[in-house]
Amino acid sequence: MSYDPGPLVRENFDSAGPLARVLSLFQQRVADWIDRLRTGEGWVDLQGSATEGLSNSSLTTQEVPSGSSVLFPCWRHDQTDDITLSKQFSHRWTGHGARPHIHLMPLADAAGNIAFSWKYALLGVNGKLDTYTDMGEVVFPVTAENRYDHLVLPLGHIEPPERLGLTSAFLVISLTRNRDGGDTYDTTKGWGIGAANVALLGIDSHNRERLFGSTQEYR
Repeated sequence: MSYDPGPLVRENFDSAGPLARVLSLFQQRVADWIDRLRTGEGWVDLQGSATEGLSNSSLTTQEVPSGSSVLFPCWRHDQTDDITLSKQFSHRWTGHGARPHIHLMPLADAAGNIAFSWKYALLGVNGKLDTYTDMGEVVFPVTAENRYDHLVLPLGHIEPPERLGLTSAFLVISLTRNRDGGDTYDTTKGWGIGAANVALLGIDSHNRERLFGSTQEYR
């Protein structure tokens, strides 16, 4: 349970003055650091590269927004786009699970469901990559007002087996936009390849880490 030093400011934060806001922020930061020191842990981002799957259609590069000359990889609604992620856990990882999620941006001025199917494997040192755990489909509803919004789609919670070595372990994910499943976000955008209507900002995972690293290099 997190340490709570008690309220330092008025309950209605929106109506509080500048000094009260500063004190409230300070209260939150102090409580957070006390909790970290007490537990020796904190949440961090597990980041890594996202590569296009080799056996399916590749993501489509599009500028976002139109005329900006800034390019993003995009999923199309009219083909099966697959990517593979390989992410290494820090030596500070506690082994208490991982929560992967997608940072995406809808590009069409319409409502619908964006759906992904995914599977994963956890691979410790000397482990075998001989099977994946199928996590099924995740459906994410969006509205027309979400166009160009930075949205986060949680994929789920991964709990590693006890036999997994925590040091130098990898998380491997295969992610596919499920156009043949629950994906109904099939409105084209007004430039480039119209079907490329969902931009990928990034994919990472939240996990708990200790304040210090491991005592052994590979185990």
